[in-house]
Amino acid sequence: LTSNGKFAKQKLPMIKVPQGLLPRVALPYLFFPLLKVLQDNKIIKKKDGEVEEVARVMKKFDFGLAKELAKKFFRRTPVLYGPEKYRCALYRWQTQLNENSKKFAHFNCFTEMNHNEIVSDFEDNKDVFAVILNDPKAHKRVKLHIKLAKKILSKEIEVREVEVKGRSLLSRLFYVIYLGDLVSYYLAELRAVNPEETNNIRIIKEGLKRGK
Repeated sequence: LTSNGKFAKQKLPMIKVPQGLLPRVALPYLFFPLLKVLQDNKIIKKKDGEVEEVARVMKKFDFGLAKELAKKFFRRTPVLYGPEKYRCALYRWQTQLNENSKKFAHFNCFTEMNHNEIVSDFEDNKDVFAVILNDPKAHKRVKLHIKLAKKILSKEIEVREVEVKGRSLLSRLFYVIYLGDLVSYYLAELRAVNPEETNNIRIIKEGLKRGK
């Protein structure tokens, strides 16, 4: 997998990625070719229709929901919760809000958060807006954890439950990823910031090169 550079010159089997994309924007170009390579080489099992379902879920996407959440996050701190299987997608939500929207965000997963974070006092943090992912396919025990946590959190902060779409885990993960990406983009527009710019990261990299 390469967009150009040294690998492209070595005349090896290659999947070319469009040039000029930021790594965080290039995820579909990186993930799906790699998935096919792993499946074709029988490293992971192929599930019929799984990738096609991702495309169908994306085509029916509710852009209004992404805009609504961006408005909710505009003057408040985003806090993101969901089942453990969505940890990677929730982490991406957080980092997309950090980099694209220049917004501090936090995430945690069920059921772990109900062993510690749920005890937190939000009295001094009324500016928090929480999103809880509701996965219809989650284990009933996880659903109960979410129900109880939402009841507690709603007494102190505003909470929005978002139902995850898709039949397969892959389609549900990409639904969450796509939603988070769009929320971060719309929030960047609302905050009038450049989603591509990561000035503080550049400063740190330059400092590391100089050694000070």
